[in-house]
Amino acid sequence: MDDARKPEFTLVHNAMSNIRREPWHLVVIDLDDPAGGGPRITDAERKALDVVARRLDIAIATSYEPDELLRHLERQGMTEAQLADFDVISLDASALPGAPARPTNELARICRKHGATFRSTAVIAACPNDTPLALEVGTVLALAGAGRACEDIAARVFPPCAAGGLTLALFALLGRE
Repeated sequence: MDDARKPEFTLVHNAMSNIRREPWHLVVIDLDDPAGGGPRITDAERKALDVVARRLDIAIATSYEPDELLRHLERQGMTEAQLADFDVISLDASALPGAPARPTNELARICRKHGATFRSTAVIAACPNDTPLALEVGTVLALAGAGRACEDIAARVFPPCAAGGLTLALFALLGRE
């Protein structure tokens, strides 16, 4: 068929189409809430994480010291068994003695551990500290306030965490909006 006879078409890109079709292996979630006094998780977010954890491996990115993150989440109702399933990526290399200098090194280690690739990993970015991870992965979902870089590269920007954005983003990964 010559070029003159090719049908015209318009490529329409639905940002969520990438999310529904990707074979995700790992999702990285930032639960930090400095304004709220530390990492926070609501009942709805905990339930959404339980649903997602049945299908995907989960890592939590944090600017807090990992033990502090886990203590905060335990106080908010997460069980030791739930927390044991999550890997932790330090966004502040000084928080982990002997940790790699960059969060992307931690991401690579966790991907190897779970048989995932950067492309099969999604990040739900909540703050500008998530940018190094967001620049490496297959898809980024951002919560409002995640910073311009994260929001610009995100497949979709959700409301802030306080408005249920994390729960919406988690369910979007599963195609359950």
